[in-house]
Amino acid sequence: MVDNVPALTVETAVAEPWIGDTARDLIAGSFAGVAQLVVGHPFDTIKVKLQNMPTPLPGQPPLYTGALDATRQTIAAHGPLALFRGMSAPFAFVSLFNALLFATYGASQKAARALRATPPEAPLPLADHFACGFATGAVATAISAPTELLKCRLQADPAAFRGPVDVARAVLRAEGLRGLARGGAATFLREAPGSAFYFGVYNTVKGALATEGHDGVRRTSGVALLAAGGGGGGGGWG
Repeated sequence: MVDNVPALTVETAVAEPWIGDTARDLIAGSFAGVAQLVVGHPFDTIKVKLQNMPTPLPGQPPLYTGALDATRQTIAAHGPLALFRGMSAPFAFVSLFNALLFATYGASQKAARALRATPPEAPLPLADHFACGFATGAVATAISAPTELLKCRLQADPAAFRGPVDVARAVLRAEGLRGLARGGAATFLREAPGSAFYFGVYNTVKGALATEGHDGVRRTSGVALLAAGGGGGGGGWG
C-alpha cells in the first residue's frame, strides 16, 4: 500500500505553489531585510562615524585612524551595543522596505513580460532585469530617504537624541515634512542605479551557475544563489 502513495517532489511543490507570487515576494523580502540589517548595521555605523569625523587641526592626529580604531573607540566609550545605535529606525521599516523592493521587482518583471509577450518560463533579457531593478530602486526611495536621514543623524551624534522618534520630532520642528525628504535626490541616485546593478548582476550570476537536470529543467543550488546574491550586492555598491 505504501508503494501506491505518490511522493511529494520539488517539481510538484513548484507547479502548485501554496502562496501567490506577490505574497512570496513580500515574505522573502521581509526576512531578507531583517537579516541584512542585523549583519550589516555595525559596519554602517562605523562608516558613518568615519564620514562625519571632523577634520583635524594642523599638527593634530585624526579622531580615528581607521575602521578598526573607530570600532575600538566606540565600544570603549559606549559599549558594544553602540554599534547598533540607530538600528531601530531602519528596523521599523526594513520589512516594509524589502517587501516593497521584492514585490515591485516582481511586478516590474510581469510588466516586462507582458510588453514583450514573453511566457513565464522563458528568461527575460538582461537589459530588462536592469530596467526592472532601476524602477524598483526608484520606488524604494520613498521609504529609504527618510529612514536613512534618521539613521545617519543617530549614528553621527548618538548622545544628542533618545531615539529615531526624537530625531523625527526635531526634524519636523525645525524643517517640517520637507526636512524628512532632505537628501532624497541623492538617495534616488544611489537606490535606482544600485538596484539596477544589483538585480542585473544577480540574475546574470544565477543564470551562469544554473545547471540542467536530467529532465531538461535548469536549477540553481543554494550555494549558487548565495554567490549570486553576493555578486549582486557587490554590483549594487560598485
